[in-house]
Amino acid sequence: MLSIIACKSTPAVQNGYSARLQGSWQLIRASGGYAGKDQPIKELRNLCIHENKYQVWQRDSMAASGTFTVKDAKWITNGQQGPALFLERFPFGQQLSLRNDTLQLTDLVYDGYTYIYVKQGGSCFR
Repeated sequence: MLSIIACKSTPAVQNGYSARLQGSWQLIRASGGYAGKDQPIKELRNLCIHENKYQVWQRDSMAASGTFTVKDAKWITNGQQGPALFLERFPFGQQLSLRNDTLQLTDLVYDGYTYIYVKQGGSCFR
């Protein structure tokens, strides 16, 4: 299967979400994949964002790091254009939804996953 995702970066999209994404986010739920089921969260996982950089921590070990951008992209859930998070070194973007202290990221691929994070106090960026 071949997927083509058109994206455009605009300063309003990038700046509007980048500031709200800053800080430490703890993963509380993961669901999806082929079966569409909830996946158990077996260990602490944090997404840390500082300026245009990210780090993914699992327990006390860094699992991934790099830069990110926020761009408009076609959401896979409803076919509409909306903000998406693109992490350096990841093969596809993630639909981005922010509400209060909750961050929802949904893979922009069929049979992908949805990850729900809750904002934590302070910064975990090292």
